[in-house]
Amino acid sequence: MKKSTKANQSNGKKSVTLHLISAATGSLANQVIYSAIAQFPHLTTKIVTHTFIDSAEQIDAILKKASGSDCWIFHALLNPELTQLVRVRCQDRGIPEYSLTDTVIRFVADASNCEPAFEPANRLDEEYFRRLDTLEFTLQHDDSRRLETVGEADIILIGLSRVSKTPTSIVLGELGFKVANVSIAIESGIPEEIKKSYRDKTVALTIQPKRLYEIRSRRMSINKFDKAIRKASPVEHRYTDLKSIIREVMEAEQIYRQRKYKMVDITDQPIEATVVRVLEALGLDRPKG
Repeated sequence: MKKSTKANQSNGKKSVTLHLISAATGSLANQVIYSAIAQFPHLTTKIVTHTFIDSAEQIDAILKKASGSDCWIFHALLNPELTQLVRVRCQDRGIPEYSLTDTVIRFVADASNCEPAFEPANRLDEEYFRRLDTLEFTLQHDDSRRLETVGEADIILIGLSRVSKTPTSIVLGELGFKVANVSIAIESGIPEEIKKSYRDKTVALTIQPKRLYEIRSRRMSINKFDKAIRKASPVEHRYTDLKSIIREVMEAEQIYRQRKYKMVDITDQPIEATVVRVLEALGLDRPKG
């Protein structure tokens, strides 16, 4: 990647627009970029994703809009001619560029002594359909739904409202695990469907009370429920009351310890880190089956 020109600075931060040119949906490439950018807290970025790009005309149209000293190009193209075209066009315009696929493909080709097909990975094999099944199970068992079949889950996530159960479940489901996530309230406790025999596949997600208070308050504000909650019943009002949340978290953790559940603290953790810690807590490193 060429050395970039100096980006605009505002309040000590650099601002850059990142254009991702992808031959497919760009989902995985976006995750790679976000993970890398997260290591630079003083870098303010806007990511623009261009999907299913397969022609020189499309690339030229994108690069015409992407000109400027505060613009970088990431590309995930399988066609070597299009990859080279992006490099040449960016070099001519003085735009920094980086290929997210070229180096990996070349490494696999050299290590395996095989030539790449340069085709999108769209095989509908048995593994593909199995993962669709696990993700469907996970979506069907979100937020205490389908409790009558919760025993079929590979992983059961327990937790109070707003402790990232759903996003954690979805990522685990995409990895090939059947996940059920169950919301609990102190007043009602753990649902009777969550049997003691499920303990070895159950993880309780917890969080520091102050952070939970911030998340719930922000959620209420975004949905414009904050004014209504002030007029709500005492039970509803406790949802965003810090003292009540402190008590709620303490009582929930006491229940988890009584049931001998593995606990994972998600405070200020990205979803990917929570997923890893859940798998570690249960001694899992890959999907079953």
